[in-house]
Amino acid sequence: MSYKMKTYQCSVCNFHYTEEKWAKECEDFCRKHSSCSLEITKHALENKGSI
Repeated sequence: MSYKMKTYQCSVCNFHYTEEKWAKECEDFCRKHSSCSLEITKHALENKGSI
């Protein structure tokens, strides 16, 4: 049996998060600074080896 985890994606940098708040903070930061925040993206699934 396969289970799919609900993820949220930053529409700017396309990183994925398990919590909507991190995706929203990432998107806000990316738009404001035209760059990613290391403090935010450390929560991204791409950085946890999950994707």
